[in-house]
Amino acid sequence: MPFSIAELLGNLPEDKLIAPKVLAKKLFCEDETDRGRLKIALDALAKLELVTEEFGKYRRLAVPDVVKARLRFSRGSFWAIQDEPGAADVYIPARYLGTAWHGDRGLVKVMRKGRNRRSPEGEVFVVLERAITALLAQVQVTETGYLAKPMDERLNITVTLPETVADLAEQLVYVTIKRYPLAQLPAQGVVKRVLGTDARTADPATLVLCKHNLLPNPPVGLPKMLDGGGEQPLRQDFRERATWGLGGLAVSWEPGTDGGRVLGIHLPDATASMTPETLVDWYASQQGASFGLGDIIAPMTPPVPARSEWPSISLWVQVDANGGVGAYRIEPGWVRVDEAPPPELINDVSTWVLQTQKRPGLAFTEEPRLTLDEHPTGLAAAGDAGVAQGLAILANHLLARHMQALQLPGLFRVQAPPDAEAWERYRFLLTELGLTPPEELELATLLPLIQAHELAPLLQNLFLELLKPPTDSLQPGGHFGVGVEPYLHGVAAFERYADLFNQRVLWALFTQGKDRKSARSKETIDPRSSECHGRVDWPVLPTGLQEDLQNQAQQLLPQLQERERAHRQAREDYRHLVWLHRCDLTPGQTLRGLVVGVESYGSFVAIQHTPLQGLVHVTALKNDWYEFRPKQQALVGRKTNATFVVGAVMEVVVKGIDYYRQQVDLTLPPDMGDETHEPDASPADA
Repeated sequence: MPFSIAELLGNLPEDKLIAPKVLAKKLFCEDETDRGRLKIALDALAKLELVTEEFGKYRRLAVPDVVKARLRFSRGSFWAIQDEPGAADVYIPARYLGTAWHGDRGLVKVMRKGRNRRSPEGEVFVVLERAITALLAQVQVTETGYLAKPMDERLNITVTLPETVADLAEQLVYVTIKRYPLAQLPAQGVVKRVLGTDARTADPATLVLCKHNLLPNPPVGLPKMLDGGGEQPLRQDFRERATWGLGGLAVSWEPGTDGGRVLGIHLPDATASMTPETLVDWYASQQGASFGLGDIIAPMTPPVPARSEWPSISLWVQVDANGGVGAYRIEPGWVRVDEAPPPELINDVSTWVLQTQKRPGLAFTEEPRLTLDEHPTGLAAAGDAGVAQGLAILANHLLARHMQALQLPGLFRVQAPPDAEAWERYRFLLTELGLTPPEELELATLLPLIQAHELAPLLQNLFLELLKPPTDSLQPGGHFGVGVEPYLHGVAAFERYADLFNQRVLWALFTQGKDRKSARSKETIDPRSSECHGRVDWPVLPTGLQEDLQNQAQQLLPQLQERERAHRQAREDYRHLVWLHRCDLTPGQTLRGLVVGVESYGSFVAIQHTPLQGLVHVTALKNDWYEFRPKQQALVGRKTNATFVVGAVMEVVVKGIDYYRQQVDLTLPPDMGDETHEPDASPADA
């Protein structure tokens, strides 16, 4: 089983010796070849004085003047971006780069501290984790053999290919790295897929998944099917209570007291199927979440067997006669899903959800829906899954409230609101298009407004660019998209690893949660009920278990955030690539466009009724010197007073299309370099 140096060091504490056999088990080194690689890695790290050997066991050493960082190629140079927030970037001269590539994580030794506005300089001490395990490249024939030339310009590297690719010359291929650079030897690669002659002819979903290296690559030994989980003594039996399936959840709706109801939201419990420190669990943590584009799905775990009875984490929620949510309990249980529930029950709970839990949302059509709750952008998704989505978001919120009240460690979900300046620019554009947007950003008012406009695809895409991406956090906070605080993910533990971790924290509460401050205390609480909120002033979990879960969350967070960033970028690339294919643009083509943004270096123009944008660079504006006026969001010529302003309709010419980067370069027609472009042209013509 391959492992990274980061994983190896992460399993070596500084204060305790670890035997190689224990390390081999943690890193899934199951045969002699893998154990031999582990011994080589330990010996190399010992020579670098990163680990020390004592009595045949190993522990990690602290190294002075060394920082953890991610390498980035920018402005023609390599920089080390430190993990510490606010820390200065470290400049890496080419001679001190070693065999590191763009995106790699490593330890960087600072050789010269920054002073007088000069950045600190350093050298790559050791590569901890490779970011590039596969890449998109063009096969090239050279005098010495066959090479893979990466499509990503930031990868100024050489990857040799075997002679078996002779018939693939000039083809676009997906290459996996077989061997990284070693001393003077270049990297070696193996062609896994042939995508076509260029990025334009490749299938959009396959191209994007290969570009971001998101195609599944399950390790040898991963089971084909997950175990359904056996009986557990702590689980309560809810199989005799009327329950029906709703998407990936199960729902109960029973008579309550004083004319109210008892709502049961039953979440699939993955903890029984995925034991920590197993190969399945390791692979799921590396995947981070299930992901899909087009017809291609990359699942986080092997499939779960179809069943009508399954283990659950069940929320039993009191709903009063007015539809308000009251106290609730969280219980582990077993549920049985009825295939044909009474229609009146479905109508009753659906009416309640649509009246009390409905949220404004947007339609997302370019990707499959893998979870029931909010879209990865943070917004609710408009569509047929409104009832299941409302229940899933409610369950996430109630779980977060309970974990926050008991001060349990967890991976909470937060999303900051858009910047005020960005909102004002977007609001300015809507006003220029004849709309009346609200003064303050309110989703319930804004989303129906832009969805009803004839430029809805463009306005929706611009609004998504306005949003800050949601992320996992160790601390609870507000979530702009769903409008609740606190919030976390817990309903889709087979699809997202953060959900699985939060379910494991709940199981720690079920099994080891303390219901009193001390053994001598007479006052007790029910740690599974919301009625204990505000009454707990002691650690509910044992100190050792609390610290262990907190450390696990801290180690998981960077990996999950990085994986989510790749998923987010892939979705954005795919959405733009689909529109590029749909529009079938050609260089030299003249189009009508709408100016949607202005900067000092040019104008951003949206093409017709699409979310595609291109930049008309200021150098294309002839016969004048243009001044950028931020308050008017306009470029104004000093001599001619020619104006390019947000909301203006204009003609543009397609200069070039880059399908790999989903970029459209635009310019002006030859006779339009000195014309005035005011917003009084009809936006509908765009």
